[in-house]
Amino acid sequence: MSNFTPYLERNQAFAAGRRPPDPAHPLQQLYLIICIDPRVEPAAVLGVRLGEASVARNVGGRVTPAVIKDLAWIVHLHENKTPDADWFEIAVIHHTDCGSGFLADDDLRAGYAARGGWDEQTSLEMAVLEPSKTVQKDIAKLRAAPELASGIGNIKIGGYAYDLGTGKITTVVQPGRAGHGRPCQSRSATTFIEVPLRRPLLSGWGGIGLLRSRAGNGESPLGDSLSTTRNPADRHRQIW
Repeated sequence: MSNFTPYLERNQAFAAGRRPPDPAHPLQQLYLIICIDPRVEPAAVLGVRLGEASVARNVGGRVTPAVIKDLAWIVHLHENKTPDADWFEIAVIHHTDCGSGFLADDDLRAGYAARGGWDEQTSLEMAVLEPSKTVQKDIAKLRAAPELASGIGNIKIGGYAYDLGTGKITTVVQPGRAGHGRPCQSRSATTFIEVPLRRPLLSGWGGIGLLRSRAGNGESPLGDSLSTTRNPADRHRQIW
């Protein structure tokens, strides 16, 4: 039996109770950029329901050229198909104990480059060792991307850090448009959502506890709360 077989069975149950599909645009006008780590599944960690948000996932939840090109397409659609509609919001989320941290290991990074992956400098820059710092760098990449220049000034962008140990997400950069988003200064975090941890935190495929000790780095997510609530009356006004 394939590992995918149980999910085909679950799909049968889903299809049997399916209602008419929602519009293709996210109902909460939210675009999430988050890691592929299975421990940071948005439906569980954020309570994201079907149809509420567009979700881009990659190693580390980083802003890569591919992420920028996808967003450029969404911006292009907005400008050409619904120029008078409200703009969406972007949330960049990085997490502690991220498997991308292995990219800070010299031997692993060199071997990855040798097999056709990113070059060593790019790989090193992709490592998420301190989420509160890397989300700020990625927001700066979005703001500076030429492909997004025509519309990015209209889009609110927020940066967030998820602590796997506590299940809490805190705000690193308050959501805002260009020139308005600011790093949070308070070190007393306000919880947006707390996920009950039903089993011990594991440092395996996605964990970098040992590597972090060796590198001498730690996480310091700073905090406030994340809110995605929008006016339901505006839900029909986007097309993506």
